[in-house]
Amino acid sequence: MGNRLCCRKKSKYYPSKLDGFIAFANGVKVGLVTYLIQGVECELVTINSGIKNKGIGTKLLNALKEYLANSKIEFLTVITTNDNLEGLRFYQKRGFVLKQIYPNAVDYSRKIKNIPYFGFEGIPIRDEIELIHRL
Repeated sequence: MGNRLCCRKKSKYYPSKLDGFIAFANGVKVGLVTYLIQGVECELVTINSGIKNKGIGTKLLNALKEYLANSKIEFLTVITTNDNLEGLRFYQKRGFVLKQIYPNAVDYSRKIKNIPYFGFEGIPIRDEIELIHRL
């Protein structure tokens, strides 16, 4: 069996043009979450915290969930790469479950954006992992 690229539709996102929430601390921006709604699904596109381990990412994620709570949105999804162990831990601790693994999908994604070949802890970046949270 040969390696297959993912069959997931690829899009190039411009986070500065997406809807989102900004976290502030003492009047200073300390975090950002952006998302894209399509049908009954919301894709969490970016989540960033300027200060680690202070609950900023969790607060941003909860703000997004709260915003979506009274909408027609049924699922919140996120895509990350196989090397992002911290991200995988973060999402799973907050109710996300693995939906699908796209082996070698990053080869295709590198045609759209600049992605290094090695990531956290020197792990080769190859696969995309989709997680899902039912709202």
